[in-house]
Amino acid sequence: MLRTLGQLVERQRCITASVCDTVLDTVKVMAENRIGALPVLNEGRLVGVFSERDVLTRVLAIGLDPRTTRLGQVVTLAVETASAGDGVVDALERMRQRGCRHLPVLQNGELLGMLSLRDVTGVLLEEVRRLHELFEYLPIEPGPGG
Repeated sequence: MLRTLGQLVERQRCITASVCDTVLDTVKVMAENRIGALPVLNEGRLVGVFSERDVLTRVLAIGLDPRTTRLGQVVTLAVETASAGDGVVDALERMRQRGCRHLPVLQNGELLGMLSLRDVTGVLLEEVRRLHELFEYLPIEPGPGG
């Protein structure tokens, strides 16, 4: 059975950034932790997501200095989120529709974690493997004429 998004992110260490952090400091954190996007908080509340794409399109491509540019200036504010009780398939559809690879997962307005496309595909791959094993051992009866 597929898990809820809350179950998927409950054990992860959710790394966040602040609107006051510089782009350079944030990129260092992302590189050290091998993550492609961070939830950005302002006074503890989710205000957006900062991704590798944002570094390219909102900082470097327009010549901003990552050492002095604050996340609050370049963070993606129109953020798609998911609820802890949502399912994996719903999250994947939401990511496809919005063209994003990361979804902050919220419970009662509080950030629980960050779901990545890699997390979703991993869960779906587990399910496909389970179904494959199940069908591999089922007796197959001949159909009509066979």
